Amino acid sequence: MIIGIVTLTFCLGVWYLVREILKPKNFPPGPKWYPIIGCNNLMQRKIREHGSQWKALSHMAKEYSTQVLGLKLGSELVVVVYGEKNIRRVLTDKEFDGRPDNFFMRLRCFGKRLGITSTDGDLWKEHRKFTVKHLKNVGFGTTLMEKEIQREMVNIVRFIKENGRGMSPKTILAPAVTNVLWKYAAGETIPEKRLNDFLNLMSARSRAFSMAGGWLNQWPWLRFILPELTGYSLISKLNEELSKIIK
Repeated sequence: MIIGIVTLTFCLGVWYLVREILKPKNFPPGPKWYPIIGCNNLMQRKIREHGSQWKALSHMAKEYSTQVLGLKLGSELVVVVYGEKNIRRVLTDKEFDGRPDNFFMRLRCFGKRLGITSTDGDLWKEHRKFTVKHLKNVGFGTTLMEKEIQREMVNIVRFIKENGRGMSPKTILAPAVTNVLWKYAAGETIPEKRLNDFLNLMSARSRAFSMAGGWLNQWPWLRFILPELTGYSLISKLNEELSKIIK
């Protein structure tokens, strides 16, 4: 009996390892991957070597002489495209309209599938229709909105003249853009201190996460063991701050 259980366990283990290593049929060229971690070890090494995710991916695409690069990050298959023709197709063909539905995307949306950028299908149509209708009702896309943008631009120009020194464009553009958008979403601007705190959190999140969500999306259970290292504490704080702004 024990020998049978051990044999069955061994066979299942071998089957799992083989299944995890083999690439799907017709999958794009790319690096080999390993069970559980996929290409993560290589990806992190390339990012350290080239300084950013997009540079690392560009280098890998050249390395494999392809404009359609295939990888596996954790348990998720990832395809990266290059070239005007491929990019245009991905952005316009209906076959690519789907949005990911995973732990990280739901964590960003308070545990649900919400908004225009994180949904697809009928839910996306419903959210888009609602959003466009109400934005138009408050002047989105009209001369009224142009005046709001001009007002923010006047403030930006005044700020630059008063400071008279070099600075990051993000420092002055991000608050202005956010205020214009928030004015049409909520009917008011965000107080300066709260806005700066929120933008600092957003900046910290962008530094801490890759576009795919990093470790947190690939192994969600790590949030219980390493909440700080995985960024779970950071995004939870961001959600809390966003909830305060909405309320």
